[in-house]
Amino acid sequence: MARPPRNLYRGIYHLAARGSDVRHLFLCDSDREEFLDLLAATWAYFDLALLSYVLMGSHYHAIVWIPDAPALARAEAPAH
Repeated sequence: MARPPRNLYRGIYHLAARGSDVRHLFLCDSDREEFLDLLAATWAYFDLALLSYVLMGSHYHAIVWIPDAPALARAEAPAH
């Protein structure tokens, strides 16, 4: 059964994502740099503010500010 949709509002959120099967997301510094470049481009495109982040081997955390409820969902949607 799917989880019900979250109610998102303008404000500050803690985001986190982990690799499947506890696999590492970042194997070297160039992986981290590429991820940060993509993250910065996404945040700029959707007018989000990345306030703080930490990249771990198998996961990351980010503190973000979103201007409106749908902004974060648009940024997380997979590209077609």
